Amino acid sequence: MMNDLAPELGRRKRAAWGAYKSIEDVVKKTKNIRLRAHLFNTTVIVELTVQSITEISEFSSSFKADVWFSQIWRDPRLDFTDRNYCIKNISLAAHKLPQLWSPNVCFVNSKKVEIHSSPSQNILLLVFPNGTVWLNFRVSLIGPCKLDLTYFPMDRQSCNLVFESYSFNTAEVRIVWRDWEPVSIPDPDSKNLPDFELVQFMHRNATLVYTAGLWDQLEVEFTFRRLYGYYVLQVI
Repeated sequence: MMNDLAPELGRRKRAAWGAYKSIEDVVKKTKNIRLRAHLFNTTVIVELTVQSITEISEFSSSFKADVWFSQIWRDPRLDFTDRNYCIKNISLAAHKLPQLWSPNVCFVNSKKVEIHSSPSQNILLLVFPNGTVWLNFRVSLIGPCKLDLTYFPMDRQSCNLVFESYSFNTAEVRIVWRDWEPVSIPDPDSKNLPDFELVQFMHRNATLVYTAGLWDQLEVEFTFRRLYGYYVLQVI
């Protein structure tokens, strides 16, 4: 059985290596590969998957979460469809990222962001035959909350994350949410915290005016309801 598979495995290995070398050649030959991928606007699709929300702190007006954060765009210079390698994508190591152009989308309102390392940095970097790049980070972050304790302990609290490109305005890069399920929480248990329950999350987009031009901004807002049973029992 293994002997029958050997030729096919060898072909796939050669195809993957050929695609990888094609990208390597582009990076080496194109001195300005870090420059913007298009003469005109580059559209960057953003997607956020919440793995877990672990804490809401009234003291620091913040929340902690682990998320997967994806950016997807197309760089035609990385197109290898003409090579006919018959592979769906090529996976690149994280250390190759600085050699490629990226839109530099970041959490502009975060208090702290760390890329998970278990044991190596949790960065997914895929290049598809048409030059589409999929960049995904698994990060632990601390974001801000707007706390209002007027109705404590039957209160609701709002926390949010805001995304922008820190390098490119709308004349160069457009940032949009993914059309389908741009924000998701796959594990229902992730919505339950010791003192709060996530009852709603909404995403929105806006265009802001800065000194350097117009900037696309994406935002996701989480609404939490306090679990007040403990406080009622304390009164009783």
